Amino acid sequence: MLYVSAGNLEHCPANKKTIRIVCPDIWVHYIISGSGYYNDKRLTEGDGFIVYKNNYCTYRPDENDPWTYIWVRFCGEDDDELLKKSNLPQTSGSFHFDYKDRLIKIANELLTETLMYDENVCYREGIARLILSLAVQERSSGHSDRKQTVMLAKEYIALNFHKELKIEKMAKDLYVDRKYLRNLFMHYLGISTKEYLTRYRIERAKEMLWHGNEKISAIATSVGYSDPLAFCRIFSQRVGLTPGEYRKRKKKE
Repeated sequence: MLYVSAGNLEHCPANKKTIRIVCPDIWVHYIISGSGYYNDKRLTEGDGFIVYKNNYCTYRPDENDPWTYIWVRFCGEDDDELLKKSNLPQTSGSFHFDYKDRLIKIANELLTETLMYDENVCYREGIARLILSLAVQERSSGHSDRKQTVMLAKEYIALNFHKELKIEKMAKDLYVDRKYLRNLFMHYLGISTKEYLTRYRIERAKEMLWHGNEKISAIATSVGYSDPLAFCRIFSQRVGLTPGEYRKRKKKE
């Protein structure tokens, strides 16, 4: 059984410090507007992230477009039937949702600070089931199994892009054929699985070049390229600048 221990609708200031925490319970954040970063992955309106018990995470608002989110803390057993049936990841990670208006209504009516002091477990369980049922309805009616597979593949890439990631292994881990997965990406995103992975790595590298001072060879390794020269060549082809030139331009801006 899962129940809500606390939750609220929060407008984050641009200067809010990065949260670094090992979650004692299951934490879910639903982004209502703006943007921010969960484990250095940029998320925007309609995205969310779930962190399971005893898992470490970091998150912070975007300084130029700070997010507003609904956060919920679930206590109890994480093998809840509704949780398994929902479109929420079964391990810590990000997701997308299309029920913002219904969620805001629940937050305004039920998720208040007074919830923290209400000892009625049945009431708290009812709120948890109400929120999770939105994700169950979305999966059964709003998303086909094929689109769900694409979402899972995107999350897989977000969690493993820094490794020597093989598309064939990813497809195997998702229990689909490699060619079938490529066709799904072409259908829903207009690009191949490999191209999506490359673009994702380049975007993460751009963020590291802009916000950090790590050596380019270290950044190459951090985004999955064991050969810094190969990374520089691909980066230059995609961005039109070498990594060093890109960093200098962004620092000036």
